[in-house]
Amino acid sequence: MTTNQFFNEELYLAKNPKVASSVTSGKYASGYDEFIQVGQFVERNGVIFNGTNRNDTVQASGQKSSVIGVNVETAEVGNRLINAETSSLGVDEIDILLGSPGRNLFYLGDNAAEKPIVQSIQFQPNSYLLASASADGMVCLWNKGRKLTQFLDGADGGLSCLSWHPQGHQFAVGGNNGELIIWSKGMRGQGFGRDDF
Repeated sequence: MTTNQFFNEELYLAKNPKVASSVTSGKYASGYDEFIQVGQFVERNGVIFNGTNRNDTVQASGQKSSVIGVNVETAEVGNRLINAETSSLGVDEIDILLGSPGRNLFYLGDNAAEKPIVQSIQFQPNSYLLASASADGMVCLWNKGRKLTQFLDGADGGLSCLSWHPQGHQFAVGGNNGELIIWSKGMRGQGFGRDDF
């Protein structure tokens, strides 16, 4: 029997009754066995790869899947939103979520209103420096996607997008209220500073 510790077997079988019947009849050893042979090549509902309450690297596969960094108790997956009950908030965890060539929804942890929601992330060209822009108006720069190296104050109304210059010496963020903010690399390698026009 083929297994994947991050594949949510229970939710897959609940969302795909015909697959559950095939497993019960013995045609497939498990829901994941059916997924590997058939399900990953079609757009099935209920394809969720979720992590644990510890640090995880979760790799998705298939044409349409959801990738969740924390342990999931129940989940409803829409076209652009995951409504999940989790057993942890993802706090103090380092989770790496890897999508598949198909469509992917990503969920890192608690998405309560008081938590900043990441709107955009992008690696600096030819680098391991990752920039993230959040709905709370903050930009964070992460070394290798793990260690916070710089915290930048953006726009009061929140940020909606982020993009690096192709040479990596500048990046720009767009604010929810129409702001455009550009940061440039410091002259002595002292991080990034805000450009004032």
